[in-house]
Amino acid sequence: MNLSCIKKCVWAALFFALLLTGAGCAPVNPAAGDDAPVVYTDFRDIPGVTAEEIQAIEALAAKYQDSGFSYGTFPSTESFTAPDGTVGGFSALFCDWMSQLFGVRFTPATYDWDALYNGLLNGQIDFSGEITATPERRGLFNMTRPFVQRAIVAYRRNGALRLEEIAQARPLRFGFLTGSNTAGLILASSPYDITPIYRDTLEDGIVLLNSGEADAFLAEEHGEANMPDGWHIEKIFPI
Repeated sequence: MNLSCIKKCVWAALFFALLLTGAGCAPVNPAAGDDAPVVYTDFRDIPGVTAEEIQAIEALAAKYQDSGFSYGTFPSTESFTAPDGTVGGFSALFCDWMSQLFGVRFTPATYDWDALYNGLLNGQIDFSGEITATPERRGLFNMTRPFVQRAIVAYRRNGALRLEEIAQARPLRFGFLTGSNTAGLILASSPYDITPIYRDTLEDGIVLLNSGEADAFLAEEHGEANMPDGWHIEKIFPI
């Protein structure tokens, strides 16, 4: 069994628990009040887990106890380098919870888009919360339902003309990450004519903006941590 097949088996066994928990969105505990969710710390306590599933996960946890699993992220407000050199933020807290839930270590690590996507494809990266589900991607990856929501924003230079003003004179030039689902969402929903321009990383997007080739670079809001001074974000989607 090659590495890719092994990772698919791991996904198959862990996939059910993520679905049942909503990856952290647990049911409300009436005894603790309507606003107090149940936080599962052991997958064996999740309602609906079968004996066979418990046995399969215990076997996998034992097999990967030393190596653990990798959780790929982008550098962002959710995944940033802490003073001690480790990854901090929401992604690190999520990995801590997953580690406790399954009894095997989940370690966050940051990558650019190409490295993350290809790492998931070839099995070098085990998990990620960065890939938006599409029919095509569901054919390549095992995917849970969403466990975090992010807005799509336009990264723009301070003092630039409003997008509405630019759209009156010519099509808007929007930069997008190559291979991301953002372009499809925006091109299908925007009332404006848009000329899309694709770049491989947010850093390349910044270069695109600095050169004046694009009016805005559209991506998810958690990339704000990578933007230099002199730039701001405007919420685009959801409206």
